Amino acid sequence: MLGYRSASLSDHNFICSCMMSAAHKGHFALDLSTPAHVAGFKKRIYSLLKGDRILDGRPGQVTIFMLDQQRVGVAIIIEVSLARNEQELYTLCVPAKFQGRGYGTIMLDLIMHDMQQVNLYARCSQASQRMQAMLCRRGFKQVSKTADGFNILLRAVPELIASNYQDIYITAVS
Repeated sequence: MLGYRSASLSDHNFICSCMMSAAHKGHFALDLSTPAHVAGFKKRIYSLLKGDRILDGRPGQVTIFMLDQQRVGVAIIIEVSLARNEQELYTLCVPAKFQGRGYGTIMLDLIMHDMQQVNLYARCSQASQRMQAMLCRRGFKQVSKTADGFNILLRAVPELIASNYQDIYITAVS
């Protein structure tokens, strides 16, 4: 059975390795072109694990998914707007050796169960078609596209839908 726990500093290398591998395949907008960029990325993950803030000062929560004492995935959820009860599924990553076994699906289902009363966003690159399809099967709808081609999806809780999405984060899809 797949379990999960809050990440700790001992998970740093696993998280970085998992995300950097996926980034090389185009799944994350991470600039890993130089050793300095890689070091900067690793420092941001380390800071997040210490409880510091990520991305424009927004707090985040890192979760490690386990099967028989072995790490099989990581998720990072960051706050979009506390006032509107909005969070972003910033990362959902399964290492290549565990892909194709349904762990990503189970991870997403566990996250959605824990966040039933939250408007949940996700950002998907063009390389993340499987992830986008999995999100859409679970009620996410595309609400925007970023300038660099990432699709922004939202799983909204009807009673929490904010009346005004005309902020910097979301722009309507034409």
